[in-house]
Amino acid sequence: MTAGEHILRHRVPPAVEQAAAVARRYRDGTASLIDVMEQEAKLRCLVEDVMAAHAQTASYGSLRTDEFEVVEMEPGRRCMATAPMAFCPEAVLMVHAPIMMGRVAAIAERLAVGQKIIGLQNVFIRKPVWHDTVIVVASGAGDIACGTAGDLAVRGQVLCSNGDVLRFAVYEDVDKPVALWIDNGEIARLFRPHKSAHDGAEFSFAVEAVQAGGSPIPHSHAIQLLLEAMMRGIVFSRRTDSRALLLTKIESLRWPKNLGDVLARGLELGLWLRRPARGGASKGDWHRLAMCCAELSEMPCIEADFKGVEGHVRFSDLFI
Repeated sequence: MTAGEHILRHRVPPAVEQAAAVARRYRDGTASLIDVMEQEAKLRCLVEDVMAAHAQTASYGSLRTDEFEVVEMEPGRRCMATAPMAFCPEAVLMVHAPIMMGRVAAIAERLAVGQKIIGLQNVFIRKPVWHDTVIVVASGAGDIACGTAGDLAVRGQVLCSNGDVLRFAVYEDVDKPVALWIDNGEIARLFRPHKSAHDGAEFSFAVEAVQAGGSPIPHSHAIQLLLEAMMRGIVFSRRTDSRALLLTKIESLRWPKNLGDVLARGLELGLWLRRPARGGASKGDWHRLAMCCAELSEMPCIEADFKGVEGHVRFSDLFI
């Protein structure tokens, strides 16, 4: 076990649980601000240790979208799989949403044999994920229940190329804290923000052609790359500086069946901020955001609607 794996497996879980507990007590009036600040300092030191440990590693490792193990399969009805997760620089001690959605897409393709996944809708991210997961994908006749309600982290729907709509749920396996750290720097190398608005967008950016060494880009990996580009675009557009930014819902996200080919050519995307109604813009320390993202072309084949929250909050508040 490497130093980085040891930190993630043995030091992160108790530190996060303790910080969240102190944050809850502070909100209840049973802990002081000094207690909270002490936990904040410990978490930030822990993040520095994680980053330092992996910076000394020649390769951060990788996590392919097809790295999962099917544990139950009812052909055409239901597929349940265990899926390891990984932290990355973009989300630090929380699993980045694109990493989860890439695995959801891969498992959905295993269930919907012969179909391409062409979209997501009504995806609710209920809480940050910092454990490995059990993912269940089911048709209308299947059941997505698994584990206890308290372990449910994400739920939503997957759209298939034949018109079918599959439901999915992502559950945390609380006995398996995330022990992998990956450098998902591929999108960082391909991402090119523009200095000014383009075609009416408040912010626009290019995704340069993905190089796959002559091999087709796996469809589920292409989905993950697209989402990573969109999330990176949102962060750039908000200029979040010290603000935390969390994705809470994917209302709708559509892409073509040949998404891998599209990414192999490169594309340009624009972002629009849909500000919420006056009086509904904030909730406690958080401010709600609604964002649209679309391909900048005469006939866009990639379109998305996201919801999220941002705010100047303490690190420990993210895990409550």
